[in-house]
Amino acid sequence: MMPMQPTRGLTGTPGITQPVLPAVMGKWQSNADIQAAETAAIDAKAELMRRQTNPVVTSLAGHFRTLWEAARDHKQRNVEPRLLQCLMARKGEYSAEQLRQIQEEGSPPVYMMLTDEKCANFESWLHDIFDQPDDMPFSAEETPVPEIEPQLMAKLHQAAIAAVQAEAATRLQMEIAAGQIRDRAHAEQRLMQTLQELMEDVEDDFREVMHDAAKKEVEKVIADVKDVATESGWMKALLESFDDFSTYPCSFIKGPCAVNRASMEWQGGKPVSVTKVVQKWTSPSPWDIFPGPDNQTCQDGYLIERHYLSGKDLTGLIGVDGYDDEAIRAVIREQSGGGLRSNWLDTTNETTRQRLEGKDRWMNQSPEPLIPALQIWADVPGYKLLDYGMSPDSIPDATKHYPVEGWLIGSYIIKLRINSEPDGQRPYFKAGFRSVKGSFWDRALPEVIADCQSQCNVAARALARNVLLASGPQAGVDIGAMPPGESIDDIHPLKIWQFDMKAYMGGGTAGRQPLWFFQPALLSGELQSLYEFWNGEADNKSGIPRYATGGTGGQQGVLRTSSGYAMMLEGATKGIKRVAKNIDKNQIEPSIQRVITGLLLNRPGKYRGDVKVKAVGATALLNKQTTQLRRTEAMQTIQRDPLALQIIGMEGYAEILRQYFKSLDFGNVVPSKRELQTRQQEQEAMALVQQQALAGAANQAALTEGNPDGSVNGDANLMQQGAM
Repeated sequence: MMPMQPTRGLTGTPGITQPVLPAVMGKWQSNADIQAAETAAIDAKAELMRRQTNPVVTSLAGHFRTLWEAARDHKQRNVEPRLLQCLMARKGEYSAEQLRQIQEEGSPPVYMMLTDEKCANFESWLHDIFDQPDDMPFSAEETPVPEIEPQLMAKLHQAAIAAVQAEAATRLQMEIAAGQIRDRAHAEQRLMQTLQELMEDVEDDFREVMHDAAKKEVEKVIADVKDVATESGWMKALLESFDDFSTYPCSFIKGPCAVNRASMEWQGGKPVSVTKVVQKWTSPSPWDIFPGPDNQTCQDGYLIERHYLSGKDLTGLIGVDGYDDEAIRAVIREQSGGGLRSNWLDTTNETTRQRLEGKDRWMNQSPEPLIPALQIWADVPGYKLLDYGMSPDSIPDATKHYPVEGWLIGSYIIKLRINSEPDGQRPYFKAGFRSVKGSFWDRALPEVIADCQSQCNVAARALARNVLLASGPQAGVDIGAMPPGESIDDIHPLKIWQFDMKAYMGGGTAGRQPLWFFQPALLSGELQSLYEFWNGEADNKSGIPRYATGGTGGQQGVLRTSSGYAMMLEGATKGIKRVAKNIDKNQIEPSIQRVITGLLLNRPGKYRGDVKVKAVGATALLNKQTTQLRRTEAMQTIQRDPLALQIIGMEGYAEILRQYFKSLDFGNVVPSKRELQTRQQEQEAMALVQQQALAGAANQAALTEGNPDGSVNGDANLMQQGAM
């Protein structure tokens, strides 16, 4: 029971006892506070319902649904069957119709995993090319004509002019001292001529200075880009996309997108959990990307991505700029109450896809089913956005179409904003194994070798069937010689056969054996040759040789050795190099350029000069071993040829050594240019001191020559005599 204590009245006498309230955590609220909170919640819900049921909002949601249905129907009819065939080939499964035909022909359902082998080998190859230790598959370089910040440009120009004027003045002083200048007019004429000559010479030097300044700025930017790419998961998303790249017609990387993420920070000397909005890169599945029927790229028409979000994912969007917090809370409440179906975005092939991926309708069977959502990127007329409630400052022209990003869950629009990118680009970057001009979806590796896979399966089934037939002898029986009741199916060693020879002989079959055995021909060699032919054709069509991962016989892949890696790269087909460049051009370069743009916008004033970055990851990494060999040959040539060393000089040779040791991860073992200049100046000073010392010793020897006592010859000796 709750303890009681006496209370005192106004006179201080003990009165009625009342319970002692225990200490509780939190804060007591009055009835008025509770009622105010409930009223505020009701008002917020009413405002949400008013906004979401507004005819403009329902019209916009209906517009989004119309776009979704058109994109879904087009993909179900033309693309998803291809995706399903690629996935089934990778998993090694026949379709129901193919299995029926195989059963009719009496063959075992053997499926040779040629496609999976090629896809796995190709995926490993991509990882070997792009996933380099302590490096990223992109670099930076200044453009042929660098764009320098005007202030920096003016500063460099002033420095060049000052240097030219000083040099011209020095030359004029030398000509005056030599008596080559007649008068003031002649001096001014010579000064202008000298300035003109020097300006022509300094123009090339000025371009070099501009390139050096641009290179320094690019190096500054690229260091920050690599840091941002690492923290946002750009490299992880790229590597994850390689599985889709090797399996499906297209792979995708997406980002950077803002999400809430919990992290730890030190506050007041102790770690505190805080939630921050961070940038993140992902790799969406090709099954979840729905382009418009007329799209050729991710930037054409409209584009829709299908998401499956958990309650935690949705909660993480609360507070992120652009999202409707109350709409998100309403979705979570409706989902928890069972009012939001989890399969409203399913397509006809979704069940088969989930079975092949090992999910088996996991969304509906889970006690916490995922919530499907649509992320729509489309162009919407300005008047609709104004009616929705967007600021007129963002919509200056009501008749113009604006690129927007919208999120639709059921009937709720949880986000609608204008695409904030300066160029209006969507954050999707796709690449495919074999590009198809004018088509959004490229040709996948399983599609390229589909006929080879089919013929290898035919050869394997025929081989299995032939081996079964030829595994033992077969028997022929003349049933006319068999007595009634004799079983011809029961064959075992030492069996005694009964024959009705009387009936047999009387039947006019004399001279024939009632039972004979024969061996079916084994055609394994021919069938294996057929299989090897189509296996080799798969190498030719895909451009992925079997030796890329070691071939057969348990050999190790040639990528494990530097010489083997160089051999593979030298012998790689043009198709594979084109594929690597395809990734470089269509995914790496534009995605990194997007990171660059974000840095320039979010950190104004930090970077100067030309910061345009060209991704050269695939080309640079494919030529890495060849470049190393060429550097070694160049060093050997310089060491053998003194004239070559004299031409390039110490600084040139130091730069070659610097690049060579840098590629070997030896660090800064070669001194910098400044250190080399300091050493050279010290050596020249020491050499000058030594020359002066030698010259003094030679003079002293000449003065004392011929005097055994070391006395000085000439005038000095006379001076000594005069002094005596």
